[in-house]
Amino acid sequence: MIIDPAMETHQEGWKMSFIKRSSVAQYLTRAGTIGVASVAALLSSTTVSSAVDAQPDLRTEGQECAIIIGKSPAGQASPTLGAACSSVSADAALAAAETQANPGRNRKVMGSAVAQSSTLLMRYWEHINYQGTSYKVYGAAGPCDADGYSFYPDSGPWSWGDVMSSVEGFNGCNWAKFVHQNGTTVRSYWLPVRDLGAVNDNVSYIKVSHR
Repeated sequence: MIIDPAMETHQEGWKMSFIKRSSVAQYLTRAGTIGVASVAALLSSTTVSSAVDAQPDLRTEGQECAIIIGKSPAGQASPTLGAACSSVSADAALAAAETQANPGRNRKVMGSAVAQSSTLLMRYWEHINYQGTSYKVYGAAGPCDADGYSFYPDSGPWSWGDVMSSVEGFNGCNWAKFVHQNGTTVRSYWLPVRDLGAVNDNVSYIKVSHR
């Protein structure tokens, strides 16, 4: 049998994604965060997200990237509505992501001005002390409140859980819980946090909110 290397890589990525989500689902169930039905929905969503994960990684030095997520449905993660990178500017990346999130609207980038309908929530950094490549997360449901947003940093087109070392929070997002990819180690921090410590480069799930 001839095995397509690309397909083999995709299958391995799918298995790793499933393992990570299974570990986190077990943690959330033990913690009483979600019920059994929500765990089933979480695991079944892996097949959907794997198609997104299979996209080429566009993160390169000098590029700005943005992802837009929706409000978390009860007991579930926030849906990814749009994601894009740009070598032109951060505004261009956001405009492209918002076009995906709102296909019926036009986005115009003029200089540094962009018509926004999303709120900046977090900024991931590749290294500690807010150094290296970064990635901005926007919310389609406004600033952080007590409920906040729950999401997987690997659920967008680019995997960030394996390279996340420091995080900034914006617009009321001043508290975040990070779950390790092993599903058992958990760290909570006031934002911004310059070093993720025990979950550095191993983040599988994030819950960000306002306190």
